[in-house]
Amino acid sequence: LPFKFDILVSNPPYIKSSEKELMSASTLKFEPEIALFAGDTGLDFYYRIAAFGLDHLNFDGRVFVEINESLGMKTMGIFQESGYYGIQLLKDLSGKDRFITCIKK
Repeated sequence: LPFKFDILVSNPPYIKSSEKELMSASTLKFEPEIALFAGDTGLDFYYRIAAFGLDHLNFDGRVFVEINESLGMKTMGIFQESGYYGIQLLKDLSGKDRFITCIKK
């Protein structure tokens, strides 16, 4: 892309394939699997998002992503290892780890 962004927002697939049996039937019935499942670790898309942000965000550009509630620390680690700073793990209205925000150096 020939231009840069200030904000990158994503709600990528983040459910581990092993968590499928724990999900409600209604979710599985109405949501396409490609929108839900991210392989064995549930983290694949975050590596891509972090790399995309490094290439396409302006200096001090912000990333906002929804995450798997059980993978907060691991997801934060991906952004930290990629060189982002100001990484925050935020909770949803139910008190579950649900979002990460960070800033590109």
